[in-house]
Amino acid sequence: MNTFDTLEFSYLVIWNDFDLAAWVWAIFSLLFVFVVLGLFWGMMWNRKWGIFGHLASAFLSIFLALVLGSVVLAWFGAARADMWIERQREVISVQLAGSGIINRSAFRLAWESLQPLGGQGNLTPPSEGGNEIRVNNAKEAQILARAAADAVKLPMQMNGPFAFGVRCEFRDPMIVADDVVAAIPSPVYPLLVSPDNVWSKAAIVAQVTFAVESAIKVLSLPLENLKASLVWLGLMVIFIQLVLIPIVATTDIKDNPKH
Repeated sequence: MNTFDTLEFSYLVIWNDFDLAAWVWAIFSLLFVFVVLGLFWGMMWNRKWGIFGHLASAFLSIFLALVLGSVVLAWFGAARADMWIERQREVISVQLAGSGIINRSAFRLAWESLQPLGGQGNLTPPSEGGNEIRVNNAKEAQILARAAADAVKLPMQMNGPFAFGVRCEFRDPMIVADDVVAAIPSPVYPLLVSPDNVWSKAAIVAQVTFAVESAIKVLSLPLENLKASLVWLGLMVIFIQLVLIPIVATTDIKDNPKH
């Protein structure tokens, strides 16, 4: 992700995950630039100074205040992004693993591979409303898990950080299936399973976990760079206001000696 994409992502995080501290600091920063530096700092150079005594400097003060407030929000968004993405892991896992649409899609994919192998006699195909598949051995359990790992790819890209433009990376469904079957205690075969089965759920969770961990790694450096850039931008805004206000205030004294 480039700087602008990362900045946009930071704003999306802060807008979608309300953080009271971030908004308090943003408002404080805005008021600091506009009131403390815009008014009281000017009064230290010119006792008759007023914020709106000079429209150009007043509008610039408003602009700089808004910029600093936005910078603070973006910084908090970048700082909180990793935690927000990590929280999305569980949210997305529960949502997708419990999705009837995804489970049915995986079930149909698995049936297409299992039915030609035999062993599905007397069972109604999922495309005709069937709600059971017979798993006869570990190899067929792998097929079921692989179908779920493949079926979850598209829906995952529309959730969490991936809906905000973060690249969504997946593991090979075959590798996911091998790991899932190896991790789950072997049952007594054959057995009938529904779309909401342990292999499909585990495969979906495994894909979500990998995608989230990959997203955190991809975003780590861009977010750190963005935070550093935002700090420098914030300091620049404060510096401009520190220099601008005395210049305008002292110029006002020269132009209006009676002040």
